[in-house]
Amino acid sequence: MLRMRTRRNISLVLFIGLLLVSALVWSMSTNVVAMQDGLYAGVAQGFGGDLVVDVTIADGKISEVAVRPHQETPMVAGPAIEKLTASVVDAQSAEIDTVSGATVTSNAFIAAVEQALQKAQGNYEDGVYAGIAQGFGGDLIVDVTVGEGRISEVEVRPHQETPAIAGPAIEQLTATIVESQSFDVEAVSGATYTSNALVAAVKDALHGTGVVEPASEPFEIDLADGTYRGRAKGFGGELVLDVTIADNTITEIVVVSSNETPFIAEGAFKELIPAIIETQGKVDAVSGATATSGAVLAAVEDALSGDEAVEAAASAGFAINVGDGTHRGSAEGFGGKLVLDVTVADGKITEIEVVEHSDTPFIADPAIEKLLPAIVEAQGPVDAVSGATG
Repeated sequence: MLRMRTRRNISLVLFIGLLLVSALVWSMSTNVVAMQDGLYAGVAQGFGGDLVVDVTIADGKISEVAVRPHQETPMVAGPAIEKLTASVVDAQSAEIDTVSGATVTSNAFIAAVEQALQKAQGNYEDGVYAGIAQGFGGDLIVDVTVGEGRISEVEVRPHQETPAIAGPAIEQLTATIVESQSFDVEAVSGATYTSNALVAAVKDALHGTGVVEPASEPFEIDLADGTYRGRAKGFGGELVLDVTIADNTITEIVVVSSNETPFIAEGAFKELIPAIIETQGKVDAVSGATATSGAVLAAVEDALSGDEAVEAAASAGFAINVGDGTHRGSAEGFGGKLVLDVTVADGKITEIEVVEHSDTPFIADPAIEKLLPAIVEAQGPVDAVSGATG
């Protein structure tokens, strides 16, 4: 009788143990399955600054862990990170041991991985997460607010998308994302590019580090279409620019006058002006031309104040009193005689060719390359090239 009870008790214990093991295995498997495929970022404070980790989930499992460039001590952190990344993939978990001698880096790495894994499971701490994606007019940055574990708000920062198209699309999409609690939403017809950028930015906010540093500070432009003049104090004197605006977007910047050192300023103008037009905002100064760079940005901002509008003036064309053919002309340049051949057909200038000149090549050649096509197009006088007025 006693033996039978003992056997029953042993059987019961084994049965309960089997149930507990099964429950544990089931719990572990559901945690893995709950992770959505994708790339997730986590960030934590390391020894030398923020340590950012990217965790890839494929088929519901951790397939790769990569650490972005960091400021940890290379000889200490390097081997530790290599060991830690392998351990996370092997264990399929952030619950791993730290590496001896690299405790701070190890703890930061583990915390960053855990944060990424929580995102993969749809678990977010309450707060505001920023994301960025390339839109139609430039970077589109969103701020996603999470409250009580749910998306409570999606806001788009000032942008360069076409207002009439992007405005209604952004309003519709942000509401849909909050309502559906997902960025997996359909694009708005007629605004596909902006829609895709907004969805990608929200995904970046929720999957990425949640922090975005804009490449540039965008200008606030609220001006009627037209050209506005701006002035600022440069290294050599006053710098004057004309800034053309269309649909509250900078479309052209022209140097009207400059007293900057030519070989320094020309390179700065060539680099800065396209960058300002591309970013529609402030950009970094050009190395070696800090004063000129600052003057360019200040002059653009002065133009955007709208205080000095420039009236568009029609160019007075040349009075062409010669027949068709090629005609030679000469004039005294900065370094000596400048000789040109001008071809005329049907009373219009069709080609201008430089026969000879003695001007400084690195100044004159870019000026000639810019001026000649402009004269042919305008069929009349055009503005001098800054730095090559001679």
